Amino acid sequence: TIATSELEFVPTDVLELSNLTYLDLRFNVLKQFPEASLTAFPFLETLVLTDNELRSMPTGTGGMTALRSLILANNLLETLPASLGKCVNLTSLDLSNNQINYLPPEAKNLTNLTQLDMEFKTLTDLQTLA
Repeated sequence: TIATSELEFVPTDVLELSNLTYLDLRFNVLKQFPEASLTAFPFLETLVLTDNELRSMPTGTGGMTALRSLILANNLLETLPASLGKCVNLTSLDLSNNQINYLPPEAKNLTNLTQLDMEFKTLTDLQTLA
């Protein structure tokens, strides 16, 4: 856990911890999650990025195939990458309190989801999951 550290970026030393299964970076000031981190953590099962300043997630997010829980609440996210649909092991996805208007059509591939929080103030299109 590297929570409440006022980090603006993920430290390089953390990217070298390739056996991590849990990474908590909540309550920082991250504006982006580095693309390099997607391959740095092949065993990562839980990623907590709550309460940062993220506007987007990397396009390669789907490369985090071991991911089971992705917590992105209370950021500034406007969109999600289509590759998120490749995170087929996800069981929990928290997207609450962001600026997301729609989910990518590929989100329908997340068939193992048992918990989905989409409390959006701006959600306008849910048809893509049908």
